[in-house]
Amino acid sequence: MRKRLRKKLRLREFIQLAFSARYQVKPGLSPAAIDSLLDRFILEAIEANDLHCGGGAGPVEWDFLVCANGRRSASEVDCQRVRTWLEGQGEVTVVFVGDLQDAWHFDANGDEKPDAWPSA
Repeated sequence: MRKRLRKKLRLREFIQLAFSARYQVKPGLSPAAIDSLLDRFILEAIEANDLHCGGGAGPVEWDFLVCANGRRSASEVDCQRVRTWLEGQGEVTVVFVGDLQDAWHFDANGDEKPDAWPSA
Protein backbone atom coordinates (compact mmCIF):
# COMPACT_ATOMS: atom_id res chain seq x y z
CA MET A 1 0.00 0.00 0.00
CA ARG A 2 1.35 3.40 -0.95
CA LYS A 3 2.22 6.01 1.65
CA ARG A 4 -0.47 8.42 0.47
CA LEU A 5 -3.20 5.81 0.93
CA ARG A 6 -1.81 4.75 4.34
CA LYS A 7 -2.00 8.39 5.43
CA LYS A 8 -5.55 8.78 4.16
CA LEU A 9 -6.63 5.58 5.93
CA ARG A 10 -4.56 6.38 9.05
CA LEU A 11 -2.61 3.14 8.94
CA ARG A 12 0.89 2.08 10.08
CA GLU A 13 2.98 5.20 10.67
CA PHE A 14 -0.15 7.39 10.51
CA ILE A 15 -2.11 5.58 13.22
CA GLN A 16 -3.94 7.80 15.69
CA LEU A 17 -4.35 6.46 19.23
CA ALA A 18 -7.23 7.16 21.61
CA PHE A 19 -8.58 5.76 24.87
CA SER A 20 -11.92 5.25 26.57
CA ALA A 21 -12.85 7.07 29.77
CA ARG A 22 -15.83 5.90 31.79
CA TYR A 23 -17.16 7.07 35.09
CA GLN A 24 -20.19 6.80 37.33
CA VAL A 25 -21.54 9.55 39.55
CA LYS A 26 -23.07 9.25 42.99
CA PRO A 27 -26.70 8.15 42.86
CA GLY A 28 -29.16 10.91 43.63
CA LEU A 29 -26.93 13.70 42.32
CA SER A 30 -29.03 16.58 41.01
CA PRO A 31 -29.20 17.23 37.25
CA ALA A 32 -27.52 20.62 37.82
CA ALA A 33 -24.60 18.94 39.65
CA ILE A 34 -24.25 16.34 36.88
CA ASP A 35 -24.21 19.11 34.23
CA SER A 36 -21.62 21.03 36.25
CA LEU A 37 -19.40 17.93 36.53
CA LEU A 38 -19.68 17.28 32.79
CA ASP A 39 -18.82 20.91 31.97
CA ARG A 40 -15.79 20.79 34.30
CA PHE A 41 -14.70 17.44 32.82
CA ILE A 42 -14.71 18.87 29.32
CA LEU A 43 -12.99 22.14 30.28
CA GLU A 44 -10.46 20.93 32.85
CA ALA A 45 -9.66 17.33 31.88
CA ILE A 46 -10.22 17.36 28.12
CA GLU A 47 -9.74 20.82 26.58
CA ALA A 48 -7.06 21.90 29.08
CA ASN A 49 -4.94 18.94 27.91
CA ASP A 50 -5.49 19.61 24.17
CA LEU A 51 -7.85 16.63 23.82
CA HIS A 52 -11.35 16.13 22.50
CA CYS A 53 -13.94 13.49 23.22
CA GLY A 54 -17.14 11.98 21.98
CA GLY A 55 -19.70 9.90 23.77
CA GLY A 56 -22.13 10.44 26.56
CA ALA A 57 -24.95 8.54 28.31
CA GLY A 58 -26.10 9.56 31.76
CA PRO A 59 -27.51 10.34 34.15
CA VAL A 60 -25.37 7.99 36.30
CA GLU A 61 -22.92 6.33 33.87
CA TRP A 62 -20.83 8.24 31.32
CA ASP A 63 -18.64 6.81 28.55
CA PHE A 64 -16.28 8.71 26.21
CA LEU A 65 -13.69 8.05 23.54
CA VAL A 66 -10.87 10.54 24.12
CA CYS A 67 -8.54 11.61 21.29
CA ALA A 68 -5.80 14.20 20.93
CA ASN A 69 -6.51 17.31 18.89
CA GLY A 70 -5.02 17.46 15.44
CA ARG A 71 -3.29 14.45 13.93
CA ARG A 72 -1.27 13.54 17.00
CA SER A 73 -2.07 10.51 19.10
CA ALA A 74 -3.19 10.46 22.69
CA SER A 75 -0.46 9.29 25.06
CA GLU A 76 -0.15 7.46 28.36
CA VAL A 77 0.36 10.87 29.96
CA ASP A 78 -3.03 11.98 28.58
CA CYS A 79 -4.65 8.83 30.01
CA GLN A 80 -3.09 9.46 33.40
CA ARG A 81 -4.15 13.13 33.47
CA VAL A 82 -7.78 12.24 32.71
CA ARG A 83 -7.74 9.39 35.26
CA THR A 84 -6.23 11.66 37.95
CA TRP A 85 -8.77 14.40 37.29
CA LEU A 86 -11.73 11.99 37.47
CA GLU A 87 -10.44 10.33 40.65
CA GLY A 88 -10.14 13.77 42.27
CA GLN A 89 -13.83 14.57 41.85
CA GLY A 90 -16.03 13.94 44.87
CA GLU A 91 -19.11 13.33 42.73
CA VAL A 92 -17.48 10.42 40.88
CA THR A 93 -17.68 6.97 42.48
CA VAL A 94 -16.17 4.67 39.80
CA VAL A 95 -13.49 5.50 37.21
CA PHE A 96 -12.24 3.39 34.30
CA VAL A 97 -9.68 4.67 31.79
CA GLY A 98 -8.86 2.16 29.07
CA ASP A 99 -5.65 1.39 27.24
CA LEU A 100 -4.58 3.25 24.14
CA GLN A 101 -6.16 1.85 20.98
CA ASP A 102 -6.40 2.72 17.31
CA ALA A 103 -8.98 5.51 17.13
CA TRP A 104 -10.04 4.73 13.56
CA HIS A 105 -9.82 0.93 13.32
CA PHE A 106 -10.74 -0.70 16.60
CA ASP A 107 -12.96 -3.45 17.88
CA ALA A 108 -15.75 -1.77 19.85
CA ASN A 109 -16.12 -4.92 21.95
CA GLY A 110 -12.41 -5.11 22.70
CA ASP A 111 -12.59 -2.53 25.48
CA GLU A 112 -15.19 -4.08 27.75
CA LYS A 113 -16.09 -2.85 31.20
CA PRO A 114 -13.94 -4.40 33.93
CA ASP A 115 -15.55 -7.10 36.10
CA ALA A 116 -15.62 -4.73 39.07
CA TRP A 117 -17.79 -2.21 37.18
CA PRO A 118 -21.13 -1.98 38.99
CA SER A 119 -24.22 -2.30 36.85
CA ALA A 120 -26.33 0.85 36.56
